[in-house]
Amino acid sequence: MIERTQFGTHTIWTEEETGFICFVQNGTFSEADAISVLEILAKHGETTAPGEPVLFLADYRTASDVTHGARKVLANAPLRGAPVFYGAFGASFAFRVAANLVFSAMMLISRSKITLQMEAEEAEARAWLNQQKLAYAARKNG
Repeated sequence: MIERTQFGTHTIWTEEETGFICFVQNGTFSEADAISVLEILAKHGETTAPGEPVLFLADYRTASDVTHGARKVLANAPLRGAPVFYGAFGASFAFRVAANLVFSAMMLISRSKITLQMEAEEAEARAWLNQQKLAYAARKNG
């Protein structure tokens, strides 16, 4: 469980009722921001069962950019091996292109299973994450 934490101009927390890790990016995401979010996620990973999926809901309505340093840190992020479902909403076209490049690099370098879904509205991103959660549970139990 991640308590509501602010780093730079961004906020991250775990939504208790859904289990989603919620993230709001305001403005530019820097290298220091990337390091901070990875440290927060690593601590969160220590408290969850191995192999359990990570359900990430990202609000990019006020996001403007991801710096080169941040892209480099994220691309080389040591991921814990659990599947990651990343539902994002509100991103501009330019930001979506940048996010797709970052996530592609993360998957190539870490060989982790990350599924990114960009939606226009929060409700759509939440619905997609809920579908992934149910499908994962069905595969695990089936």
